Parts: sequence; C-alpha cells; structure tokens
Amino acid sequence: ADPGWDLLLDLALQQLSGKDSYISGLAVGAGVPLTTALRHLQLLERMGLAVRVDDPMDRRRVRVLLTEEGMNRVRRYLQLSARAHRLSTDPGFDQQPT
Repeated sequence: ADPGWDLLLDLALQQLSGKDSYISGLAVGAGVPLTTALRHLQLLERMGLAVRVDDPMDRRRVRVLLTEEGMNRVRRYLQLSARAHRLSTDPGFDQQPT
C-alpha cells in the first residue's frame, strides 16, 4: 500500500468519471490521514503528475487534478500490468521452451 499510488489511482478514476477530487476526499479514498495525503500530493506536484486548482464554485476548496503526464503514467502502468497478467495466466507461460 503506497499512499502516492493510491492517490494517483483515485485521481485517475475520479477524472475519468467526470468527478471533482478534493484533498479530504483523496485522503479518505487512500485510507490515509490528511497530513499523509498532503505530503504525497506535494510529491506528485513536484513530479508534475498532479496540480491543485481553486474550485470556481467555492473559493474555500481546492480541487486536485492529474496532469496529462500523470494520467499518461497511470495508463501506461495499467496497460503494462494488464499485459503482464495476461502473460502470467497463459497456460504455456511457465513451461520451458524445447
């Protein structure tokens, strides 16, 4: 369980669903304290994977979005993971070539 990865996945899921993400909700979704979520969010921002933007409907709240690079990295990881899973479930995967 990596809070940074959990935040990335939650952000991707929310964005793909057309929903807004807020820091407090991300902390709940990742199952971590708010301070941990904030610390990992700062790391994601420094890496250029996420950004904070003011909520246009409520200036007291801050929305969190994945950057294009952040979304691309999540997609690439999931594609590679799915490919690896398909290979590992192939009946001939663990057989030695003859």
